[in-house]
Amino acid sequence: MDIRVLSISDKKDIIASLKEIGAHQGGIKIMADKAVNRLIKLKHIPSWTANILKQEILSLNGDVAINQGAITGRVKFTDCLIMGSVSQINQFVEKLRRQPESLKKIASEIKAVLENYENKEFLVYAK
Repeated sequence: MDIRVLSISDKKDIIASLKEIGAHQGGIKIMADKAVNRLIKLKHIPSWTANILKQEILSLNGDVAINQGAITGRVKFTDCLIMGSVSQINQFVEKLRRQPESLKKIASEIKAVLENYENKEFLVYAK
């Protein structure tokens, strides 16, 4: 028996690893996003918003780290670290889209940042 921890953050590499062991193609589509984890930082978020973010992602088994004073209201703003698999974060974004406008905006920005991060091809414009 050989047991290892794999440190893979690229979805293509995870798909390759799943194919290598002979996983079913349908299962690969489901499992790939569960295997990729992301850590997303938001800066200067109102504490009440940060607490809602934390509640929403905890319901999906992810987490959000916030300033300890944000929970008690001692600080008005906090940075946030959102932690979860791509699958959890995608579900989180969908939940936020059903919330009031400020949370919908955060959902859109998180989605855009993730799409940019996943983009492996960039256009370069010369002046």
